[in-house]
Amino acid sequence: MLEKLLLAVDESEHSRKAVPATVELARAGGGSVHVLHVRELFYPVPPTVQGDTAEEAQALVDGIVEELKGAGVTAEGAVRPSTGGSPAGAILEHARELGASLIVVGSHGHSALGGLLIGSVANKLTQLSACPVLVVRDKEVLEERHHDVLRAQTRFQS
Repeated sequence: MLEKLLLAVDESEHSRKAVPATVELARAGGGSVHVLHVRELFYPVPPTVQGDTAEEAQALVDGIVEELKGAGVTAEGAVRPSTGGSPAGAILEHARELGASLIVVGSHGHSALGGLLIGSVANKLTQLSACPVLVVRDKEVLEERHHDVLRAQTRFQS
């Protein structure tokens, strides 16, 4: 069932926290992992390219692939350029080409309203993906959001 897992990564700590979940899923399903980093390029005025370099992007992917292989998981990696706007489009295109069973991505844990305003990659993936998407969040963020829900319930119940 989980033959091909697509792990979309960036240089954030939130993204790194999705790696252990991907290892567990790959082991349980006997599948392989395809690590993808989308290079977001920005062209400000005056014209200079900003964003991670090709070497930095490849080093990020290679490091995660080695970590996965060290955990006994079959893995390979790729770096793609952004197709404009959010990296979600490039991730979805790669998932289609790969025939991914599941997309795994880390999340910054923005609130639902924050996700709408910011247009997070995880939010776009869950809305537009043809295959399931697992969003891995920080435990602290989930506990904080749980407390926010409890505070809101208490306020409305009184």
